[in-house]
Amino acid sequence: MCFLQLAKGEKEQMTPHGPTGRKAPFTPADVAAIRQHLASAGTARDRALFETGLSTMLRAGDLLSLRVRAVTDYAGIVLEQVTVRQEKASTRSRMCRSVVVRLNPAAREAIAELIKTEGKQSSDPLFTRPAQPHGRPLCTMTLRSLTKSWAMAAGLDPATVAAHSLRRTRPVLIYQQTKDVEAVRILLGHSNLDSTSSYLGIGQSQALALSAQFDL
Repeated sequence: MCFLQLAKGEKEQMTPHGPTGRKAPFTPADVAAIRQHLASAGTARDRALFETGLSTMLRAGDLLSLRVRAVTDYAGIVLEQVTVRQEKASTRSRMCRSVVVRLNPAAREAIAELIKTEGKQSSDPLFTRPAQPHGRPLCTMTLRSLTKSWAMAAGLDPATVAAHSLRRTRPVLIYQQTKDVEAVRILLGHSNLDSTSSYLGIGQSQALALSAQFDL
């Protein structure tokens, strides 16, 4: 499995969405535009990949590692809650943590359609190359290219998004509406709040501005 990294010489600069290396999350309007495109011109795989990425908030490598048996019960029904063992590349060690993710109705419907359309078996990876339903899972670089192509087809600037935009979309929206960093930490499977705050792009000025709203 390949992992995305910043290109040599590329610097992370702060934007309203956080460091540029992480790319922007999709807005609700962006999501609606991409859904419209995928509904008319996308494949069952692409629809399931997009919806599952948004719903689960998994890292690209963990998303693409999903197999049919991980998201379905003994009768082949797509589950609402799934436990995923995360794998994150580390320079010192290979860290693995489990996280419970939710498949919303749109994701469950798209996954069920994908399994039926491609005739997938329990041991098959969910997301594979066209005409290879029982083949190897997609690479993260392929997901990156797909995400940019969806954005372009929906009239968005592909330079502003990447595969990680799928993971960041719901956490940023949840934080914007609730300011509950701990809930976002749990959903993302982070081990500490510092990681989540950095991930959301919460700086000191934003924290102080939030604090000012609750003066006694």
